[in-house]
Amino acid sequence: MKRTFTFLALSASVGAFAFQFEMQYLEASPTVLVGETYSLRANLVNLEPFTVYLNSATLTTIFFDADDWQKINVIDTVLDNAPFALRANETWTGEVARITVEEGAKVGHASTASLTLFGGVLDSDTEVLDHQNFTVTTAVPEPASLAILGLGLGILTRRRQRIG
Repeated sequence: MKRTFTFLALSASVGAFAFQFEMQYLEASPTVLVGETYSLRANLVNLEPFTVYLNSATLTTIFFDADDWQKINVIDTVLDNAPFALRANETWTGEVARITVEEGAKVGHASTASLTLFGGVLDSDTEVLDHQNFTVTTAVPEPASLAILGLGLGILTRRRQRIG
C-alpha cells in the first residue's frame, strides 16, 4: 500500500470511529534559524488492543503570512521513516516532518500548521487517527552571542601565537 502525502490550505475531517491513537510532539513550537532545517519529531502511540495502520498524513496551514509561509518548507518529509502499522500498545518515536526555513523568511515570525494522521484497522482505511498543531518561529543567531564567540576565538588565537 502506497502512502500519500498532501499539503492543503484548509482541511477538516472527522472519522466515524474515535481511535485511541496519540501523536505527541517532542517539541511542538520549535524556533528554526533562517537557512536551517529542523526535524519535527513525535511519539506515535497506539493505545488500541489491535494493530492500527498509518496510511497517510496531511499538513494543514492554520495561520500564516502568505509571503512568509512560502519561505518555510514543512512538507520536505512526512512519516518517511515511520512504520506502516503499529501493533497493539506499540509506540514509535521519530521524525514526522522536516522544516526548512529559507533565506529571506521574516525573523521572529510564527506560522502554525496542523499534522493529521490517517489510517485504521485496514491498510486502506482513511479514518483520522490524530491531529496536532505545531508552530514554527523563525530566528537568526543573536548578534551578541556571535560577537562573544568571535571575541573568545580571537583571544584563543592570540594566546596560541604568544605561546608559540
